[in-house]
Amino acid sequence: MSNESENESVELEELDEEKLTMKYDEIYPLGVATIQSAEDYRMAGYGLMAHLPLLPDDIFWSLVEKFRIELIRKMHGNYGYLVKHAVQNTCCKLNWEKHSNVLPIKICENKDIGFATMILMFSKTWEQKGRDIAAKIDGEDEGVCRGDDSWSDYLDSIPLIGKQLYADILEGKYPANKENELRAATRSIMTVKLAGEFSVERTGEINYQRLTTVVNHVVRSIFEGENYFASEISKRGYSSLSHACWLKHKDDASE
Repeated sequence: MSNESENESVELEELDEEKLTMKYDEIYPLGVATIQSAEDYRMAGYGLMAHLPLLPDDIFWSLVEKFRIELIRKMHGNYGYLVKHAVQNTCCKLNWEKHSNVLPIKICENKDIGFATMILMFSKTWEQKGRDIAAKIDGEDEGVCRGDDSWSDYLDSIPLIGKQLYADILEGKYPANKENELRAATRSIMTVKLAGEFSVERTGEINYQRLTTVVNHVVRSIFEGENYFASEISKRGYSSLSHACWLKHKDDASE
């Protein structure tokens, strides 16, 4: 028998079975409680989200513009982004105090809870914008066949087209059978919106090759991508809220 095998044998013989069993007995209910508390938090989160108001349009669309900029800095593959990182960077730039008047109740005056609540409201409004488009297009001749998953992905991405095109769709300017026209309009507007991100600081000249690549990526991600924007935003909101609750609990306990 090798020295390694002999050492393993000695270690096994020296195990204190009673103490090890006690440790498992100790950790078992904690493991169960961890999973149960996560499920309870998830269900409570659904209840909270159902009662939160939507963000006013001016705040929502200003956040969409910031979010799109962060996304193009985190492009991935042909259609996607590193969405989690883009959400993180957008939230870091969120000036919740500037918009604190839209927060629903006094507890949201707490800095951390207010910040998390704004993120959740952003997520809820994002999802609602997709539902509004679905309600408008429902029953139209879609022109382009989309399966259930593709349709959901499209609705999840639709806020990225921006305020003006979104309003145009609701006004009926781009029915489902005019998706090609909507793509072209999206490409034109994104070229204008994003041009400043690709100008050379010293000369002011625009790198049109890079700009075109990014604009095409944005358009593909809206009409063909699968990025789970609303889900990632809500995940960040719930994570921030749980941390905020813990911080408030510690502050309250120390008083």
